[in-house]
Amino acid sequence: LDQELRTLREELEISNVRCQSKEEELASICASLQDAERQIEDLRSELQLTDKFQCADAKALELASQIHQQVSHGREHAGAQKGSGASADGNEMSRATTGSS
Repeated sequence: LDQELRTLREELEISNVRCQSKEEELASICASLQDAERQIEDLRSELQLTDKFQCADAKALELASQIHQQVSHGREHAGAQKGSGASADGNEMSRATTGSS
């Protein structure tokens, strides 16, 4: 009977050591999972920022394109006025003179 008790105690001790080892392993896994969750949250935040930056970049490119078009149109318009400005001024002068006589 004593031998059986000793054997059972030894088995119980071995089981306790195994349980303790498994508990430590689980604690390590939980810590790794928590780290992974933090990394996922960090990546989500980065992704949101990246999306915001990409959206801002797209808007900036669109605005730059609009400004470029407006500047080009303004230059073309100014060039057309400059090129026909002398004849327009001359026409206006002759109209003014013709209208007054």
